[in-house]
Amino acid sequence: KAKNAAGVWSEASPETRVVLGMASKAEVISELKAYPNPADIRVTQPKIYYDLNQDSDVEITIYDLFGQVVRMINVKSGSEGGRLGANTVVWDGKRDDGAPTSFGVYLIRVKAIVTGSTRVYKLGVIH
Repeated sequence: KAKNAAGVWSEASPETRVVLGMASKAEVISELKAYPNPADIRVTQPKIYYDLNQDSDVEITIYDLFGQVVRMINVKSGSEGGRLGANTVVWDGKRDDGAPTSFGVYLIRVKAIVTGSTRVYKLGVIH
């Protein structure tokens, strides 16, 4: 990538996208990350970051390592988390029933409803 005088970054080449593990333009979701990782949910709420190549309803599902759904977060197209470009969604570290999660590793699956494309990221929770 290159930055012009206006501070705008160019698109990554197809070769760079492969080397860096970035999604192709055909995919709606790219650059999925969570921070802090690991997260101490007693003091901070992890933020889930991702880019969308178009507006879309988004379904964020957090699973434990047994494949059980811990939390589902639904975001509407056009709202924060469902807009074209960079998005941030905060997870409060709680289960769907409101109980805090226990320490361990969790999988975050972000799904763009418009195409069904998904990305998965691992997040550690410590206490």
